[in-house]
Amino acid sequence: MKNIFNRTPYNINIIMTVKNIYMKNADMKTAYMKNVYIKIACIIAAIIFPLFLSSCQEEFNPVSNFKDQYVVNGVINYDYAYSIFPKPSTEQNCECRVFISRSFNLVNNMAMIDSGNVLIRGASVSLMLNNGTSYTLQDKDSKGNLLNYYYCKINRDIVGQQVNLSVVTSDETSLVSKTILPYIIIPTLETEGLEAGIRNRTGLKTVTFSWNPKTNVHLLFAKMIIPYYIISQNKYSQIEVPAAIAKRGDKIEYVYPSAFSSDHYDFQFPALDSALASIGRGIKDKTDIEVVFCKLSLRGYDEELSAYYSTTNGFLDQYSLRLDENTYSNITGGLGIFGSFSTSTNEFPFDPRYIRSFGYTYNYPH
Repeated sequence: MKNIFNRTPYNINIIMTVKNIYMKNADMKTAYMKNVYIKIACIIAAIIFPLFLSSCQEEFNPVSNFKDQYVVNGVINYDYAYSIFPKPSTEQNCECRVFISRSFNLVNNMAMIDSGNVLIRGASVSLMLNNGTSYTLQDKDSKGNLLNYYYCKINRDIVGQQVNLSVVTSDETSLVSKTILPYIIIPTLETEGLEAGIRNRTGLKTVTFSWNPKTNVHLLFAKMIIPYYIISQNKYSQIEVPAAIAKRGDKIEYVYPSAFSSDHYDFQFPALDSALASIGRGIKDKTDIEVVFCKLSLRGYDEELSAYYSTTNGFLDQYSLRLDENTYSNITGGLGIFGSFSTSTNEFPFDPRYIRSFGYTYNYPH
């Protein structure tokens, strides 16, 4: 693991999360920043008060050692989706988003933090591949509207390649990093006897998906979704399937997938049965519901995001990066994280007999 930064109570760095990069609502950003400030203020108070009691005559300046630094948070996201209904097709998309800010002296910069206006403008942001291909990120969309991040679309052929990030700010500060975009994981249905589709039958305990492991994929996250269609309302919806059901005392708990690194994943049939049954709960005419297939998404993190996630001890979900503390950084010349992940989504049909056992209709989607 590289660049482990010691936490210093007086060098507070407010660092936006990857989730914030996608936020468009300034009020949500402001609420987040205020929440971080309140937590930090409590920590500082807890540290300062004992020091004050132990040495009342000694001059103490909690911000005297503050060091201003640039903070770069960026991610490359490659999405691959394979559909079997109504006919086989694929969709692919690859993009990069980078957020640039500064570490803040809270005493002098609360007005800026409260406004949510923390993106550093005027920087030169680019990506360079080892084959010489380069991409330039912009903080404006195609219509000239300002974005809350730097952005570019990327050709999907960069999977498996090293991508070098270069940021040069208006004061000529250089910040660099690199990532290797993880390969796409393509799962197959491993459970035997389900050639006609997924169904629960005697002797089966789990639905198992497996795949060939990829060397540059370090952490994985799985999610199973069941899309369904309500005929009378002409409405599509979906439900997520838990991996298992656990009983704790008199309470039933649904267990959803967490980070793992194996070459397979199991979903217990009782959990799948429960998810399917919940779709028609409260609906008298079950034939008004059409169900045909489920979707399995596998998200793979690169080495950098996996290392960062590990420093949080699994506290986060797979969509969040908590960077309001300096737990891990791979930005040379500043702070922050630059990494990449790939997501594959594949459809798997249900056995018509299994779907009809719940009273639902089994037809191709409209």
